[in-house]
Amino acid sequence: MSTEPTQPVRRRKKLNVTAIKTSIVFFVGMATALGSALTGLAPQMALAPSLTWMLGFSPEKAQGTALRFVCFVLLAALVGVGIGHGVNGMLLAYGLAAFVGAMVGALIVVPLAARTALSGSRRLFLTAGMGVTLWVISDSARLSLYHVHAVAPVGLLAVAGIGLAVGALTQAGALPVGLLMVAGLYFLGHFSAVQAIGTSLMVILLSALLPAWGYGQSGLVDADYSGAVITGGILGGIGGGIVLAHADPKAVMLAFGVIAMFFCARELYRLTMLTPDAPSPAAPDI
Repeated sequence: MSTEPTQPVRRRKKLNVTAIKTSIVFFVGMATALGSALTGLAPQMALAPSLTWMLGFSPEKAQGTALRFVCFVLLAALVGVGIGHGVNGMLLAYGLAAFVGAMVGALIVVPLAARTALSGSRRLFLTAGMGVTLWVISDSARLSLYHVHAVAPVGLLAVAGIGLAVGALTQAGALPVGLLMVAGLYFLGHFSAVQAIGTSLMVILLSALLPAWGYGQSGLVDADYSGAVITGGILGGIGGGIVLAHADPKAVMLAFGVIAMFFCARELYRLTMLTPDAPSPAAPDI
């Protein structure tokens, strides 16, 4: 009979799954905010599907949480741009004019966008969106550091007109929010890269306020992880805004084109290969 002492059984320490998930969503929020601040594209387009995939959120809960994220993050990004570049009253007026135009354009198209005939043509809009991003990428490859389209910004009415067209086309074609706004202000409005992206962020922020409040009133905003993702997003937004203010316009517009093309391709794949009637993971808000 063995007289050797019995070795104590070591129990494995349980992983703190909640802490791990919190850390992951913190860094996802930071990366998403950084990308949005540098491109002028809506951060909920990336965050909402990520929350559904990582945490199993329903599409409605993911979208509600993402819209609250947008409100904090884009405000932080605009603060970052202001710290690094300066935001004058005229730029704020341009943002408000673009927002009003975009809202009117979206409201005009909403009754038509619900029709099957128009929703079936969204593939064409998305293909055209990919063409726009290719144009941006091609143009960025030819830009010098000092050729930034900033010589003669147009007036407030022209900006409102650009916003009107952008809001209508974005709503009708399920295009990534910010794609046509940045491209339109940059090429048609003669805005600099920083001005175009900053104005787009302002329009998206104003557009998200009311839907975010509505989702919150309906209890569709997560209480467990929203704090972590928003905290990471604020840090990423401020950092991204400061980087944007000092970045090479050529690199900024190139990044915008590549990321916007990815979102167009993702939505085109969803419409073509997946169930046509499935809800978009991040439908345009303007």
